[in-house]
Amino acid sequence: MKIYHYNKDGVYIKEGTARPDPLDKGKFLIPANATTEKPPVCSKSEEVYFTNKWNTRIKKIEQPTKYHTWDDKTGWNISEANQTKLDSDIVVAGEEKEKATLLSENEGKIQAEIREIAIASLKTKGDLPNNYK
Repeated sequence: MKIYHYNKDGVYIKEGTARPDPLDKGKFLIPANATTEKPPVCSKSEEVYFTNKWNTRIKKIEQPTKYHTWDDKTGWNISEANQTKLDSDIVVAGEEKEKATLLSENEGKIQAEIREIAIASLKTKGDLPNNYK
C-alpha cells in the first residue's frame, strides 16, 4: 500500500510503502506524519501540505525585505506605507554608497600626497637619492 510522508509542518516529503500489520492480517501500519491520501500535483511555485487533507500554497521563499509580510495565498506582499519606507531606505543606501565612494577616492589621493611629502622630506635630508621615485 502506498503512503505519503510529510514533515512536522505538514509539507510533503516523499512517497513510501506501508508495512503490513503483523498483528492484524490484511491491515497496514501507517506511521506518524504519513497518509494514504495521494497529494495533488502542483506547480513549481507551490508546495503541498497536509492538515487532515492535502492543500497547496505558494512556496515560502526568503523574505525579500524586512517590510514584506507573508500570505499563504498570495506570497510576499508589501503595503503602500511599507513600500514608501523601502523606497526611502533605497535612496539612503544609494547616498551612503556615493559618500563611501567619494571617501575612498579622497583617501587614495591623500595617501598619494602623504607619500610624496615623505619622499620629498627624505630627499631634502639626504636620506634618499635624488633619482628615487
